[in-house]
Amino acid sequence: MIEQQGRVHRLDDGIAEVWVGAVSGCAACDAGKGCGAGVFGKLLRRSPGSFRVENTLQAVPGSQVTLGIPESAFLLLVMRLYGLPIVAGLVGAAFGHYLGTYVFGFGVSAAATWIDGLALSGGIVGLFLSGWLTRRSQPSLTGFAELRMVALIPDRPDAVCGGRP
Repeated sequence: MIEQQGRVHRLDDGIAEVWVGAVSGCAACDAGKGCGAGVFGKLLRRSPGSFRVENTLQAVPGSQVTLGIPESAFLLLVMRLYGLPIVAGLVGAAFGHYLGTYVFGFGVSAAATWIDGLALSGGIVGLFLSGWLTRRSQPSLTGFAELRMVALIPDRPDAVCGGRP
């Protein structure tokens, strides 16, 4: 299971809105006194994302929770977001190359430029079509059945990253 920690922002009829990705580590790491994850967190700072999940753990606003998604569902999302554009670009480039050789043939040296241009254009068209298709059919993780609360993290002000004092 792929897990990510987040903080419950608000509740709405048994559905919790959880913000993830806004923090880089624990308070000690952010202050530069922990295990060092804060340094990488500052370099890779990203804007927080929010997910709406069923509040199965009776979390309250401000609670820290762990969200989880099975590896199989995560792999399908990754393949859809990364694999589909690569395959579509290659298929588009192959189609453009085939079209160019059909129209211009192999004999003329100037035709090679046109064939390469058509292959490039076909790859770009395939890439943009896959991006459009992915965005149009993108699953909303709001109702994504696989994403769920796994654990409620207790507030411990004395805790530091990695158990180091």
